[in-house]
Amino acid sequence: CISGSEEFTDFDNWLMDTVGIQAVPAFIFIKDKKIYNFVDYTISEKDFNKELRNYRYNIALWENELQNIHGQSLQLSDYDVIYITEPGCGSCETQEELYQQQIYKKHNTLKFIQYQIKSVTCSGGCE
Repeated sequence: CISGSEEFTDFDNWLMDTVGIQAVPAFIFIKDKKIYNFVDYTISEKDFNKELRNYRYNIALWENELQNIHGQSLQLSDYDVIYITEPGCGSCETQEELYQQQIYKKHNTLKFIQYQIKSVTCSGGCE
């Protein structure tokens, strides 16, 4: 992983500077157009469930539209959880292999969106 990439988008910078994301995988929990919690490390379903109920922050949600890979506009306020990964991140692969399907299955009423950040630090170190 490379830190300090010049390819960061405005949204990437907002995630790091305003929200405080320092590593991936990361989960941002949203309610009423506010970020009320986030974690930036590999997380099991049990810990995800705890963090889902933990209100630590009151950060205004990014208000600008984002576009998905098909060019469709998205509003983050339409989602409950932003799941942030980075291509090639070993910690993100671990999250996917060990925990992510269980999180999706047990929290199937939540609306998730996955976002791939350009470059940040892997929570378990880059492999």
